[in-house]
Order: sequence, then structure tokens, then C-alpha cells
Amino acid sequence: MAPANFVADVPGELLSLDTFYVGQRKGVGKVWQITGCNAASSYTWAQLVIGEVTAEDTWRFIDTHVRSAYREAGWPLERVLTDGGHEFKGAFPAGCARRQIRVTRTKPRHAWTNGFVERVHGTNLHEHWRIAFRRHYFTSRAALQRALDRYLRFYNFERPHRGYRLRGLTAASTCRGLRRARAVRSVSKPCVSALCCSSTARRLSRVPS
Repeated sequence: MAPANFVADVPGELLSLDTFYVGQRKGVGKVWQITGCNAASSYTWAQLVIGEVTAEDTWRFIDTHVRSAYREAGWPLERVLTDGGHEFKGAFPAGCARRQIRVTRTKPRHAWTNGFVERVHGTNLHEHWRIAFRRHYFTSRAALQRALDRYLRFYNFERPHRGYRLRGLTAASTCRGLRRARAVRSVSKPCVSALCCSSTARRLSRVPS
């Protein structure tokens, strides 16, 4: 269980934010993933970056993807939790200050205090990337991002979460506004579901990337 000052009761109260090295892909380059996890429900956003992740990248991710989704759903983004990496300095805290978003840092060598997003990265690697890289040859960032987006639709809206916060519910179950926003978008872009069991991994592998 996370420390008391790093937990949240409602969407937007605290976003756990970190970066994750996906790997070196031939013809694409070094692939990094920026991930934001809603501490109240595990609802997750993620975007891929080729090459070094900069503070401009992380701020653009927050402002364009995460904050806009919260606003669409009627929730304010109040605080983000990050480590002290270079990608969370400079333009990142400056942008957060302009939007009145508090930035809280984890202590050095205390990565476990940002455990919400750390666990998301572990799950993402095990359930998605290891399977995807065995079954697909990705030639572009766009193809990688499409595969990640498909997985996240499953992760947020269909996958049961067994932790102490959700106890078998989905991540979207406590984010009704985000669920409504997703339903509107799905009219023009249908959700492609997946399951983490081996049979569904085979089914997902047949979805074009």
C-alpha cells in the first residue's frame, strides 16, 4: 500500500507519472514510454517517444493527453507525482505551474513511493510488450503507439484489477466521466479488446498494427 500522502480518493487528485525504456527497435530507434497512472483507480495514459525523453515531451503529454481527458470528463488535475529525472524539470514544472498543477517529487532512491506507475510498467511489459514483440515486426513509432493504445483500452475498460483499491473492478469503473468520454470517441474508433491470457494474446496478435 502506498504512503498516506501518495494516495487519492477521486480522479485527478493525484497522477503518478514516470518514464519506461521499452527497448531498441531496429529501424525505429530507442523507444521510451511516458506513463501517467491515476492514483485513485489505476486509469492509465501512455505515449511513446523515440530517443531521449525531454521535459517538453512530458509536459506536452500531460497537457495534451492527460489534462485534456480529465477536463473532458469534468475532473481537474490537481497534482502529479514524479521522480527527480531531467525529463521532469525545466519546462515540465513550469507548465504545471501555469495550469495550477502541484508537482510532488519522490525521494532519491525511493522509487517504490511511485509504485502505482511502477506496477503499471511491469504489467504493461508482461501483458503487452513481450507478447507484441514476439508476434510483430514494428517499423514505426506510429505502429507501436497503435498497439499500445489497443492494449490500454483493454487495460482501462475491460481488465479486472485485483488490488486493494479496485478489488476486481475495472480502472474506468470509478471514472464515470472518462468512461463517457471514451464511449463518444468509440463511435468513430471502435475499441479492440484483448485479454492477458494466452488464448487472447494469440487473438490480439492477429490484429493488424
